[in-house]
Amino acid sequence: MNKKYEPRYYKIPEIKFKGHFMVGFDWDITGSTGNSYSVGFNDGGLDCSCPGFGWQGKCKHVKGIAANLIAEDYPKYAHFSG
Repeated sequence: MNKKYEPRYYKIPEIKFKGHFMVGFDWDITGSTGNSYSVGFNDGGLDCSCPGFGWQGKCKHVKGIAANLIAEDYPKYAHFSG
């Protein structure tokens, strides 16, 4: 497959995405122009439905979520398998 058409993901070095308990979680974001976008947590990293992410592979929406996920005061959850 042509790399141009492969899914893009924004990776955060501090987080191991593959198999993470938050895989499949989506955040609904309202952009600065009032448009609604979705930031998703996937096995490959974060993605966003905004046009900027599609063009560049990064946007302020995923950067904002990423900053929250690695912030010291952001709640951390342990994943326990039963």
